[in-house]
Amino acid sequence: MNTERSLTYTRKPIRIVTNEAGIWLAAADLYALARKPVDRRYLAHFDPAHLQIIPFSSDAGRVRLTAVSPLGAVTVAKGLGYPYDRMLDAFLRRVTDEIAAEAGHDDLGYTLLADGTHPTRPRADHDNYLPWHDLTRTQRGKRHPIDLSQAALFDDDPVAGPHDPIGEAAKRVSVMEHLRLAADRMSVEDPSRAAKLDALMAR
Repeated sequence: MNTERSLTYTRKPIRIVTNEAGIWLAAADLYALARKPVDRRYLAHFDPAHLQIIPFSSDAGRVRLTAVSPLGAVTVAKGLGYPYDRMLDAFLRRVTDEIAAEAGHDDLGYTLLADGTHPTRPRADHDNYLPWHDLTRTQRGKRHPIDLSQAALFDDDPVAGPHDPIGEAAKRVSVMEHLRLAADRMSVEDPSRAAKLDALMAR
């Protein structure tokens, strides 16, 4: 059974659903805090366990939106950059831990983020600084490969519009073609620069 509630951060709502699988926050609401549409390309790096399609209430009725777990939410906060990375991270950790305690779910804890990277560095005087420091010393963070085909990215978000992984892939191909042409020019002008560009494209 889904239990929906709405929290307020800087006077803006964040819709949250709690169910047997955990706690889920509307990605659209997190991005709206920074006046941005959902960045599906960023979410495509998430472990699938931290993404779901969840029905949420809206002015137009029920809409199926991409939702993120609490770990996914703090990963979004990190991606929004300053000033959201630290402040929103601290807010989300506090409120989702409170909801988890009410619902009988595990709290968030300090682990690598949903995309495999390290959490945002807290202030040195913050309670979370030592857990963050220990994590970064013991675990190497590495961003997960992108997967634009994840089912949870195909939602009904009217702001971000329909998800088009083929279009995203085509954009990437056009960028790679541009780099290849540049490499061809450099191979004539400066072979050492061309070798560096070839190494960059191979990553």
